[in-house]
Amino acid sequence: MSQIDKKVLIYFVFSIFVLLAVLINSSSHDIRIGGLYISFEEGTTEKYARSVIDDSNLREDIKLDYNINHLHNQYYLVVNQDKKSVLYNELMKANIWIRDEEVIKKGDNYLIVVSKSIANNKDFLDILSKQDLQLKKFVNCYIYFSKQPKDWVGYDKGQKIKKELLEKDKIIRVALVPIDG
Repeated sequence: MSQIDKKVLIYFVFSIFVLLAVLINSSSHDIRIGGLYISFEEGTTEKYARSVIDDSNLREDIKLDYNINHLHNQYYLVVNQDKKSVLYNELMKANIWIRDEEVIKKGDNYLIVVSKSIANNKDFLDILSKQDLQLKKFVNCYIYFSKQPKDWVGYDKGQKIKKELLEKDKIIRVALVPIDG
């Protein structure tokens, strides 16, 4: 291999590494977060939801929409490890599938997120009755940071906020809402 070929190859490899580094860094750092979806346990009051948000070091000018119903997965089950195994076996026999990412470990229990279509499935409801399990409904809220770009937060800060919120009582899920553009 000639000296020129080696230099071209080294330059090419170096360029790929630089491009990858730029893509990796820009993929998370350029994303701006304008809000959060938060799923609270069933029965959480608006007063409690507001107090948790107020205690979370978020800006004072945020807006909270309480108990929104347009999210796809609005229901969940609370089970221990033993019940989870039995439930999954019954669901598989009935050809009802719950994806692994829809199972949330919370303390000693598992919260199994259930879509509206599964929640209305007769076979599913029969299995719940047989297993003495109750379907619960999330109290879903949306937090708007602001419509002003200056008030949006970066992806990394959004992840930090999400992590802190998930440590709070009665909060089950938190999803970041990126701003397009």
